[in-house]
Amino acid sequence: MKKNRNRISPEEREALLLKLGQEFVKAKMGKQRLCVKFYLFLQNNFVDKVMFKNDKKELDELRKNIAAGSVEVPTELETLMRVECSELIKNHYDNLKGSDELYKLIKINRDKSQSLLALTKFDKRIKLKELKMTWEYTRTLPMLLHFAETFFYILISQSQAIIYLSMIYSMYQNAGMISLFYPIGVFGYAMLEEKRPAQGFWTIVRVYTVFVLGFKFIMNLDIFAGALTSPEIVEISATIKFGIFEF
Repeated sequence: MKKNRNRISPEEREALLLKLGQEFVKAKMGKQRLCVKFYLFLQNNFVDKVMFKNDKKELDELRKNIAAGSVEVPTELETLMRVECSELIKNHYDNLKGSDELYKLIKINRDKSQSLLALTKFDKRIKLKELKMTWEYTRTLPMLLHFAETFFYILISQSQAIIYLSMIYSMYQNAGMISLFYPIGVFGYAMLEEKRPAQGFWTIVRVYTVFVLGFKFIMNLDIFAGALTSPEIVEISATIKFGIFEF
C-alpha cells in the first residue's frame, strides 16, 4: 500500500486535488438556482471585485495568480464554495486509501479523455446541502441582502459610466466650444480604455471642470453683461457658439 501511495508525488496530488476542486465548483455552480446564477452574472460582469477585497491573504493569492497569468477574480460565493470543496476533497483523497484510489483512476484514464470529476464522480457523492456555508449563503433572505450589496458595488464599480453620462449631458444642455472637451474626452480616449482611464485623465477632467465653472460664473456677472451682449460679440456667437454666456 505504501508503494501505491508513493506513485503520486505530494506536488502532483496537490495539483490533482486543486483541479478536481475547480471542476467540482464549476459543476455545482451550474446546479444553483436562477437567482444565484443572476447574482454571479452581476458580480462577474459589472463589479470590480478587486476593489472590495480586504483580506491580505486573499489579495496575496490573487497577486500570485495574476503573476502566473490567471485573470480570474472569484466572487465571495465562489471563494466560499472553493474552501468548503477543498476541505471535503482533501478529507477524502489526502490519505492512504484516497491516494491509492486517485492513482488507479489516473491509470485508467491515461489518454485523459475524461475529466477528474467524471472519473471520481465526486459531484454525485456530495449534494449542495452538504456544503453548509454555501447552502446558507444562497438561501432567499441572505440572497436579498447579497443583491442589495451587489447593486451598491455596481454603483461604485461603474461610477465612471455615471461621470461619462454627466459629461455628455453637460454638452447636450450647454452646447458650445467650451463643452466640446467632454465628448472628445469620453469618446476619443476614456471609452477606448479596457478598464478605467488612468488617474491623469480624471485629474485633467476635474481641473478643466473647475476652471469652466469658475470662468462661467465670472463671465455671467453683471459687469460683463454689456460687453457680452454687444453687437460684435453677438454676431461672433451666432457663428461660433462659445457656450460661455448663454445657458
